Amino acid sequence: GTSHSSKLVGPDRLTWTGEVETVSFLDAPGFCNLQTVGLQDFSALADTIGISFLVDASKSDWLHPMGLQIETGYRRFGIAVVYSAPSVQKPIDEDSDIVELYAAWEDFTASVYGQDVEAPALDATELAKTNMVGMTTYLSHQQARSMLSCSPSLDESHDETA
Repeated sequence: GTSHSSKLVGPDRLTWTGEVETVSFLDAPGFCNLQTVGLQDFSALADTIGISFLVDASKSDWLHPMGLQIETGYRRFGIAVVYSAPSVQKPIDEDSDIVELYAAWEDFTASVYGQDVEAPALDATELAKTNMVGMTTYLSHQQARSMLSCSPSLDESHDETA
């Protein structure tokens, strides 16, 4: 496709910019993904109830909902399964421009090339195998320019009612 994005990594911040273009032969928006590179150890996710990214809303303009993604190494049809969920956005506090993009593990579904597949549940055993985390514009199904300035956060005590 013609969609494109790039990232700039600082000491405690990541800025992701891009543009989702229309895929001409589908006459539908494409998407951009931001993912960790190579196989990495995110076994600490086994002790969490979800994942979140803290976003500086004053420096960001992103597509909604932003999708959050992980891979655990599980393969279906010989292809890596991607677990993804739409993020929920909520302010950290009323005096800050920082918002949280959050998804609970129970909200993640498994897919291969965008098609839902059966895969192991994201329990502590499966989460301990996580080797990739990422974000995607795919779930927004929109064409637009986007910029996100964020820092990652492993959430051990997320309060759904706050």
